[in-house]
Amino acid sequence: MEKKYSVKILLKNLVDCLDIIEESVIIVKSKNIDEIKEQVELYVERLNANSRDSKIFELISILDYFEIKENIQIDDSFVDVYSRYLNKEELEIYGI
Repeated sequence: MEKKYSVKILLKNLVDCLDIIEESVIIVKSKNIDEIKEQVELYVERLNANSRDSKIFELISILDYFEIKENIQIDDSFVDVYSRYLNKEELEIYGI
């Protein structure tokens, strides 16, 4: 049976010759916890395929994940929940 996981990830992309780091939270469906990384990599591939301005996203890290116990309905393998760019001070916290 598929379970749903909330996954916090760090992504990097190049904008105007600058590396931009983005923190995102997505929901992924997976049969077991070992498949989370594979699902996240598929999510990044889809981001790149759907990019209109030739952004290339690169997965830096999976920061955190947890199983969602509530019975929520999602139709896709993954859903965007939250995304924001990190400032210089936050990058230092992550050691980037």
